[in-house]
Amino acid sequence: MIKITKDILKQQFICVLIFNMLIYCYAASNIEKGTHEETIQNNKKIIGLYGTSSQNLKKREIYTWRKKAEQAVVNGLRWLKENQNVDGSWGETRQLITTCFALEAYLCHGESPESEVFGTAINRAITYLINTDKTTLSTFECAKITQLMSEVYAITKNDEAKLIAESQIYSLIKTQNNIGGWGQTLIATTENNTIIDCWGAYALNSYKLAGLTNNKFDNSWIMAIQGIRTNSNLKTGAFGVLSSDDTSLFATSAGVRALNILGAPKTREYRMGFDYIVQDSNFSWEDYTTFPLEKSLFKYYFLKETMFEFAVCRDIDKKRIWWDWYSKIQKTFALKQIVNEDNKTGYWVLDRKTSKNDSSMMLTVMSILLLESYHILHPHYELMYEPEEKPDNEITVEIDI
Repeated sequence: MIKITKDILKQQFICVLIFNMLIYCYAASNIEKGTHEETIQNNKKIIGLYGTSSQNLKKREIYTWRKKAEQAVVNGLRWLKENQNVDGSWGETRQLITTCFALEAYLCHGESPESEVFGTAINRAITYLINTDKTTLSTFECAKITQLMSEVYAITKNDEAKLIAESQIYSLIKTQNNIGGWGQTLIATTENNTIIDCWGAYALNSYKLAGLTNNKFDNSWIMAIQGIRTNSNLKTGAFGVLSSDDTSLFATSAGVRALNILGAPKTREYRMGFDYIVQDSNFSWEDYTTFPLEKSLFKYYFLKETMFEFAVCRDIDKKRIWWDWYSKIQKTFALKQIVNEDNKTGYWVLDRKTSKNDSSMMLTVMSILLLESYHILHPHYELMYEPEEKPDNEITVEIDI
């Protein structure tokens, strides 16, 4: 029987750290100049909400990914740039939502309106979101545009983006029901939809991190936590979409993610939901592309951000769960991407026998986001796992980018 001491664990940790940094440097050196290198430079400038270097997140760890997965991200971002509509949007239908997620994909990569390669596409997208009609938004659309305009304001201090974020957060808070949640339509109803509640949590969090205020904001935040907890089934740990009865992995990933965003990871509902997800979170391309497509894509969007918590916690076994799950995603998406070798662009389709269509646009956008795990280094992860007293022989790594 081998006795594992703290010194041995320390040596293993240092070896793994050095190995990961070598992989990171190798990957970065093989990405086309003007993309990854530019990202590192932008990280110094952006007052970001995605874990890029900023005033409110001085310490960060860099989680590396395989070279092919990062190349797939860059290929996808180039493809989006080449396929942006004249008005700055993306897609043929549901352009507002598609554009919000496409813009998020650029911001998650550390890009900004000043980026040499993607800055023009980002500026055009921001202009579209500012100018597009917002009189008939659904709750989902309202929450998503609140999130993106808050983040744009945090990065650019654009006054128009700030005004839109303020007007949309007002609509969101105004239509929040007594339970604390929201329905699909932007009116006050008794419906408490866990999926919509999670989009609302994203909006509230981004609005807060951007330094924006509203006199009813704090109460809305507390009520949102209450609304999400209401749809938890404490017998199974799963969440339902409209109640604690119609449970699913989709609703559970949304509910758990929302509670984390809103700073409630110590609740019973969160812990039980998290355990439920771990037991039922296998990944397959077939499940990812199941119809209705949007539901499948969003399920994995929530799952990735929830599972990522394993990557930042101190439990080695939990870290292994994350990397086993995520390495399968990296390999699958790198192999599934259709690459144009002439201009180094890449996209995803449901089936290689089918041609590009509007579904491939949303599939490509969400696939890029799924591969961008490094954007989830939010302050609340750091707070969640920060011990009150550091144990003996603990190694702290600080990287200033």
